[in-house]
Amino acid sequence: MSRKFINELKENDHVENVFFVAEKSLGTGKTGKSFLSLKLSDKSGILDGKIWDRVEHFNNLFERDDFVFIKGIIQSYQGTFQIIISDIRKAQEKEINLEHFIPDSGKDIEKLWQAFLDECSIIKDPYLKKLFSKIFIEDQEIQEKFRNYPAAKSLHHAYKGGLLEHSLNIVKLAKYICNFYEYNINRDLLVIASALHDIGKIYELNFSYITSYTTDGKLLGHIILADELIIRKSFLIENFPQKTLNLLRHILISHHGEYEYGSPKRPKTLEALIIHFLDNLDAKINGFISALEKDTQNGDWTGVVKSFDRQLYKGTINGEYEDEVVSESKETNTIKSFNPVLKNINFELFKDRDKI
Repeated sequence: MSRKFINELKENDHVENVFFVAEKSLGTGKTGKSFLSLKLSDKSGILDGKIWDRVEHFNNLFERDDFVFIKGIIQSYQGTFQIIISDIRKAQEKEINLEHFIPDSGKDIEKLWQAFLDECSIIKDPYLKKLFSKIFIEDQEIQEKFRNYPAAKSLHHAYKGGLLEHSLNIVKLAKYICNFYEYNINRDLLVIASALHDIGKIYELNFSYITSYTTDGKLLGHIILADELIIRKSFLIENFPQKTLNLLRHILISHHGEYEYGSPKRPKTLEALIIHFLDNLDAKINGFISALEKDTQNGDWTGVVKSFDRQLYKGTINGEYEDEVVSESKETNTIKSFNPVLKNINFELFKDRDKI
């Protein structure tokens, strides 16, 4: 039988399947009765789980970060789905298919990688070109992790190949910015910085079927770890210009924009400012889309999404026009329906709107 993933579950579905325990906590209800509250996950999302009966017995059978086999029923609570668990045990090894738990965008990583190399091939500066090769081509360990790691634990591109996808997006956007603005932007510096801006994530994160932080990641963070990598690799290139190195390092250490967001420096070059905003833009768009896909609320609105600190609209927006030509009677009705506050607007401004 094919697995029904979390994002496919519906109210009143009976569930018998394996899940990963992302969180586990023991609580006490208003009546003083204990209950277990779980966050269960598979590659499609996270589901709340509740155990109301035989709590002490079940609590001793598994721990956080275990795979568990669950029997239960899906119920809606305050507009969100949760599973009311009637039975739970540690899953047997033969019951666990890791492919069901590794978040994946479904995109072809080989194609993403080739596109990444093609987009970055425009770098002409000989030193930056050598640096790109030292990191992404000659270092097989870096290449393997960069191609497969997520870009974050949960906020954006949090799936296999997410770091590569996110970096490719920033490279493409950076090249577009260079072509759009008629200003002397250092394109080589911008492109390689786009490719490298999150390279420290391969040292900050551990990635298998879940994503966690390494000790180095917790102590130093990906910005410092990336800076160390750039310095180390640049020293392998004879006569690497110190000014070029400093400008590249500045972009990387300032790409979070503000001190409170983890940047040792704020952007002080145009290239650094561009990378900061493009990184934030791509992360926010991906995070928004991911939140919509994983939401289990009924209706047109998500629950409160923590990373945005608000509900997000997930209803469809009809972009089709009923008629391209509006009849005179329809125009009259439209004008009459305007808010009275606007009654003094001189509508002569709009008489030739078809010519605009």
